[in-house]
Amino acid sequence: MPKAAKGSPAQPKWSFKGFVRCELNKSEASDFKSWSDATTDLDLFCLVMELCDSGYKFSCGENAQGMGASLTNVEGPVDSRGYVLSAFAGDPNRAVRAVMYKHYVKCAAGWPVGGEEGWDLG
Repeated sequence: MPKAAKGSPAQPKWSFKGFVRCELNKSEASDFKSWSDATTDLDLFCLVMELCDSGYKFSCGENAQGMGASLTNVEGPVDSRGYVLSAFAGDPNRAVRAVMYKHYVKCAAGWPVGGEEGWDLG
């Protein structure tokens, strides 16, 4: 990592540990739709900013799987530091909504790492 400029905070130290693959089942997909419909774009922006202020790196872009959004735990809770939670969709707004739903609702703001039942860690 490059050295931080004088007067700026030091870069966080973390290492990539893997992906938390978190798929929604049919019931959760229905819950996601209700949650997404009730979540305004401003709400969504505030959720993203809250996570960025709490030690997560947020990314959104297109790749071979479509439009994706991801959260990387860089300075957040120690037990899941280095893991990445992601979501893919046909458009960026839906991808961001999906990763926020996974973090705040399905994972209850705590990522299951260590192979808990029902979770597939990459």
